[in-house]
Amino acid sequence: MLVDKSKQKNERREADPPRVALLSGQDENDSAKLRPPSPCLRLPSATRRPQPSASRSVARLLTLTSMRARVCVLGLAALVCVTALPSPPLEQIPFSLSDDRRPTSSLAHPDLASLSLEHRTQLDEYLETYTEPRLVQLRGEHEPRWVTEGGKALLVFNQTRFVDVTDDEVIEALAAATPSQAPANTYPKKLKHRANQLRSLFDKINLVEMKHFLRQFTDFYTRHYRSTYGVQSQLFLLNHLKELHTKHNPNANLTFTEFQHSSWDQKSIIVRWSPRPTNSTAHSAPVIILSAHQDSTGPLPFLRAPGADDDGSGTAALVEVLSVLLQSGWEPTDSAVEWMFLSAEECGLCGSSEVVKSYKAGGRQIRAMYHMDVTAYLRPGTEPVIGLITDGVSPTLTDYIELLINEYATLPAARTQCGYACSDHGSFDKAGYPAACLSEGKFADSNPDMHTAQDTIDRPEYSLEHVREFVRIGLGYVVELAGRFDSLNRDGDF
Repeated sequence: MLVDKSKQKNERREADPPRVALLSGQDENDSAKLRPPSPCLRLPSATRRPQPSASRSVARLLTLTSMRARVCVLGLAALVCVTALPSPPLEQIPFSLSDDRRPTSSLAHPDLASLSLEHRTQLDEYLETYTEPRLVQLRGEHEPRWVTEGGKALLVFNQTRFVDVTDDEVIEALAAATPSQAPANTYPKKLKHRANQLRSLFDKINLVEMKHFLRQFTDFYTRHYRSTYGVQSQLFLLNHLKELHTKHNPNANLTFTEFQHSSWDQKSIIVRWSPRPTNSTAHSAPVIILSAHQDSTGPLPFLRAPGADDDGSGTAALVEVLSVLLQSGWEPTDSAVEWMFLSAEECGLCGSSEVVKSYKAGGRQIRAMYHMDVTAYLRPGTEPVIGLITDGVSPTLTDYIELLINEYATLPAARTQCGYACSDHGSFDKAGYPAACLSEGKFADSNPDMHTAQDTIDRPEYSLEHVREFVRIGLGYVVELAGRFDSLNRDGDF
């Protein structure tokens, strides 16, 4: 989840360490002591502008005035300037650390000035390597601005909420050229099942297995979309999903797709459960989607980022919905179902944006998208609820999801706004696809340790029992929209 800690009631806020020059106005001379400025790729004199001072805010540092202007981003007094067109080819670089070189600092948001020389070098390398210009929309600003791909890491560090909108014009054009053929965002007013009819499904939810999966998934040093660990974690997730298929129901009509992205190696995973080949009507029906994002991030790309809540919890819930349905013998009869484990959410919804662009270009129809981002944290002193996001969503689908919550969850829904650039459902909603998003509670009560090394399953506020509620809702969502569940004669030979 893209975090805006300013909207959270985080009592630790005053204790956060200060930012350095490029974030909050440190003196230029102090900044220069960190490291001599890197040479700038020189442009024709007619196009070059005065270099920005280190005392400007990160938003000013990341400004580019037009598509043909240069991109300038300052990191640790290293000024990197490139022309926007053409972009240099991007390469995957490993910024992983061996076990004996991993940082042990407990600071949630380390001051850039206090970084070790090794980490300063890594940050400079990251900024200098990823110079592709990207158009981003910052929260609270009317006009988007150009930054470098590497420069987005500084926005994450500064907890500035943003969406990468580089491909928006293409997506909007595709959306206009391929109007939806799905029902006009209409959903049943009455459910087909009652909670007691799905009891045999709910009884299969296995918290021990969920914890075991999360322990392995969060053991990767980070799942950052450009890191070697991020590729390894994606492959681990893919293999785990395939093992569930083989173990529980190898006859289920599942296909596994690794969605290749444009400039990074961590792939989105799409598991499609199709109806039987003889069911031509269901095959042509708009698809039902469940989703979560698989990547994680720390304050900086190369720092520890277990991402147990953000969004290991949503990923675990998504995995468990699939596992339970495979064990039950259920199969889709009304439409195909897709489980999307999206890459690169933390860089401004990049992964979901590319998936949406591909779906629009292919004329793919979506009946509904149920997205889960951060589902495990219970703030002490608050009443547990299911956070029902109300911005960047389909109102009619959101109403329908609330109907599911009221029937299948044991906790009430609490409508809440997550703010600008919340999560991947926004990419689908922007393209005209109906999307809804659930979260762990009211946004003001969100996990304060997201994007830090402290986002682990060992925190006392981390609740797998709370995650189970989202699995229950997900199970109800699938059987209501994609095919009835007959509790009789299940769990037999299939």
